Amino acid sequence: MTATAPQTDRAPRAESPRAPNFLARVLLTVLGGALTLAAFGLWLVPVSGGMPMLFLMKLGISLVMLIAGMCCLVVTRGQRG
Repeated sequence: MTATAPQTDRAPRAESPRAPNFLARVLLTVLGGALTLAAFGLWLVPVSGGMPMLFLMKLGISLVMLIAGMCCLVVTRGQRG
């Protein structure tokens, strides 16, 4: 027979990420909404000169703002379960 170490209980669980508290949820919701609206509102501002490079930069900035805004809004939803 071989000696084995006694089995202990399972390893302690790592704490699951919790939903942010109320103030953080409100701030993230406002920030997410503002970034999302700003991403679309950026296209309402006319570009003087109409250089194609400006449209590419505007597209990149609006996509970053849209993704960041959506991430803020998704974080505020909390855990479903």
